[in-house]
Amino acid sequence: MANLIASEYQSQDDKKVYIDDAQRKSLLNSIANIIPNESAAAENEFNTQEDLRKRFYPRQDHRFIFEADRFLILGQKGSGKTALFSVLAHPEYAKEVANYLEVSVELIEGTEWITGLKNSSEFPSKVNFQSVEDSSTTIRNYWRCLAARSILKNYESIQNVREEIKKLKNCSINELKEFAKDNSLAALIEDFFAFLQHTLERENKRIILVYDALDILISKEVRGTIISTLISLWFEYFNRYQNIRAKIFLREDIFKKEVGEGLDDKVKLRNYTTNLTWNYDSLLAMVWKRMAENSTDMAQLLETVLSHIGFTLSIPDEKIRYVSREDIKLNKELLKIIVGEKMGKGNKVYSYNWIRNHLADNQGTIVPRSILALFSYAAKREINQCGSKVDENTLISPKNFELVMKEVSEDSVSELLEEYGEYKNILKEIKNFQKTFPVCEDDLKSALVECGVESGKVKTTIDHLIEIGVLKSHQRKSSEPIRYHIPDIYLSGMGLTRQWSRYLKIQVSSIK
Repeated sequence: MANLIASEYQSQDDKKVYIDDAQRKSLLNSIANIIPNESAAAENEFNTQEDLRKRFYPRQDHRFIFEADRFLILGQKGSGKTALFSVLAHPEYAKEVANYLEVSVELIEGTEWITGLKNSSEFPSKVNFQSVEDSSTTIRNYWRCLAARSILKNYESIQNVREEIKKLKNCSINELKEFAKDNSLAALIEDFFAFLQHTLERENKRIILVYDALDILISKEVRGTIISTLISLWFEYFNRYQNIRAKIFLREDIFKKEVGEGLDDKVKLRNYTTNLTWNYDSLLAMVWKRMAENSTDMAQLLETVLSHIGFTLSIPDEKIRYVSREDIKLNKELLKIIVGEKMGKGNKVYSYNWIRNHLADNQGTIVPRSILALFSYAAKREINQCGSKVDENTLISPKNFELVMKEVSEDSVSELLEEYGEYKNILKEIKNFQKTFPVCEDDLKSALVECGVESGKVKTTIDHLIEIGVLKSHQRKSSEPIRYHIPDIYLSGMGLTRQWSRYLKIQVSSIK
């Protein structure tokens, strides 16, 4: 490390870490590779236990995944639901995380996490779900059969199972819907669950079925009814089978807009629901972990920087490995060595603020995929310019962070299109009718009509775009017209530009 870092610090106020040019590309690669397969949206980044150890950032508030009474986990696309699902899908690693989070031994000992649904050939596809007979009884039986099938395949210690139920263990996905039509089999499955509950209670064990990819595997035309039935089933089972529980990972917008039919009281679910959110400092801590995991040199660099302000890049044990503190001072110090304290010389915005303001939607929400993409894309751009002059005290120039925002924005718009296909015309075509934002209300309404929104649905559309973080209204005085703006995370990805009005200059000056 003598060639990598000269740890000569002139004074408490003028600390410098000099980076050896010979090591710069290696360090940049450790940043570029914080996301796999060229995409922050890669669905396979937590496929193995080793992937989880390198990429999963265990937060203290993740303790809820081990709590039996929290069976519904909601979050927007890209918020990390699949990462948490993958933790529970790898029982050995789940226990390591539980130990790290100091979860009560009673919550993890004797617990078997079993996959109830995921995006793989072992489980039903869109076609299978689409073909399930459209009746609440059959759909309910389908979920029962699928749950029993998963338990039989993965919990082999259960004995004295009736032959009719044993058939489910090795049945094909296509056979499931035929079993679901047999109401007599549904009654036998209830007997099987009751017998299993009695056995688990006697042995002081517990089974938790974990469901993911509901938005991917169930088409929009039928998913409201099918997902509502799944939630209703486990809500009913909650008090009946204390040792057989579920964890259902679901997109928050689907729960709000589509789930409801078949649920007696949706409000009661709040007591059993957790919303998955991130704060800005925890997102940066996740970035540092991934960088450190990719390179010993990078881990030592980060450790060296932090040691001079009394912090450390924590290594709790060889299984969990690097876990940085969620601390604003620590994050600002590490950003200095990555991009610099400010986004350039002179009266530029602080990099800590710039990243947050450019990645947040209009609800102030930043998802992990966006911040990972920003650092990765900027590092790759810096690598491609390795011959150009760079600041000897930083790894990536602020200009490259600014330039890759368009890519990050395009990724985010693509994610929106996957979630809200009904707004495809708006997200792709509004630039043809209103190129710059902020915009007055009347101009926005006219542009939406040009994009194909019925005049009677314009107000509802605006309200929903506000709800999902795409639009934000502003009115400084009641005498002035309402104006709407679009956050940077979506703006350039929609082919739009910012109109630097007096309104925006006021906003910018207030966040420097």
